[in-house]
Amino acid sequence: MTRLASLISVFLAALALFCGCSQENRSDPADKPAGQPADQKDEPAEQPAEQPADPPAETPAEKPAEKPAEQPAENPPAQPKDEPAIQKDQDPAAAHPEIAAAWARSLHATTAGIRFWYEAADGLGGISKIPFGDTGCGSCHSRDCNSCHGEEKDGKVVFSAAKAGESKSCLKCHFRSAALSDIDRNAGTQDVHARAGFECSKCHRLHGTGMAERKHMRDSGGTQAECTACHKSGGKPGYYAETKPHSKHKGKLHCNACHVSGTIALCNLSFDEFLKTKQLQGSFLETRKIGVMLVNYKGQVTSANVQTVVFRKKTFAAFAPCFTHSISGKARGCADCHGIEAALKMKAGEKVAVTWWKDGKVEALNGVIPVVPSLMEFAFLDKAEGGWEPLEAGPAPLVQFMGDGSPLTDAQIRKMAMKFK
Repeated sequence: MTRLASLISVFLAALALFCGCSQENRSDPADKPAGQPADQKDEPAEQPAEQPADPPAETPAEKPAEKPAEQPAENPPAQPKDEPAIQKDQDPAAAHPEIAAAWARSLHATTAGIRFWYEAADGLGGISKIPFGDTGCGSCHSRDCNSCHGEEKDGKVVFSAAKAGESKSCLKCHFRSAALSDIDRNAGTQDVHARAGFECSKCHRLHGTGMAERKHMRDSGGTQAECTACHKSGGKPGYYAETKPHSKHKGKLHCNACHVSGTIALCNLSFDEFLKTKQLQGSFLETRKIGVMLVNYKGQVTSANVQTVVFRKKTFAAFAPCFTHSISGKARGCADCHGIEAALKMKAGEKVAVTWWKDGKVEALNGVIPVVPSLMEFAFLDKAEGGWEPLEAGPAPLVQFMGDGSPLTDAQIRKMAMKFK
């Protein structure tokens, strides 16, 4: 009898899975889960195909019909007020348990990445002394499938894979990428991939890799979209290793170093204000595009971004390797990096102003910016009742390099200071 009961349970789980996948989005190739090709009929390759031998005690087929979807047995994260609730008969986590399990371990769900850097020895937590759980930093991460997949249709809420695959669903949370997209579009310098109609899901997977041990998004084996995944030597679109700009640097430059047109910077986050409001909007001075910052990352020079923070008059600056989604098909020339004023000043030991306060607003350096924190100056401002006020000169900021990034070396600065005719 025990063996018979087990077989019946497995059969019911398989039947429930089949029924859950047979919703209205199954027949439309455009509605496949984000990052999955339109002609692929199964779940992503990295997800196990078989169901566990012992399915959860409560499968979709076994749930009482009268039980509301928003009142499951366990306590779920609270639904955001502006997001609709998925109906019970369209519960994607129950219909796709492997995907749901992978997502639950992803950085989208766990906020482990931001926590890792906040609690690091050189992280912002070292200044604030406030436990990560009390900061509100994790509040904007997705709570469940509904955060990306819930869609109102014909007066009721349905599950939509297509909605999650749209860039606008990503940009409602990834506000720095959204700001950069608007800046580039208005300036007529839109990213080549966005101009070609690419959605974020073309290169990125929402559900993660399912690797529970990942500490942050640049951990080994993490989800990263590499240029050479599509731009292959001799392919179309191509990558031509034999051209002089590529061969001259002998693999020491990442594509981003020359093809990224600018850095998106979060200028002057008032952590005091954020702790009060738990809202980024209004807690930072501005998000703006500045010149291209260059750092070392795993043996190559690549583009980076910076975030400056003020907390109780103390200052903090975090640098990280960053693909800024502001890609130009035409790369910079030699003179755009070599012989530039910033490199010449740093070679001489002089400081370079990256951002500064002038006439009631922040100005920023354009062009290529070598990252050597001890030789860089930023405008730090404190938010008061009357607005933003520049801080008087004080101790150097606490500096953090995230994502395995590191500053450029003296030798690299000397090479950048060399002028090319």
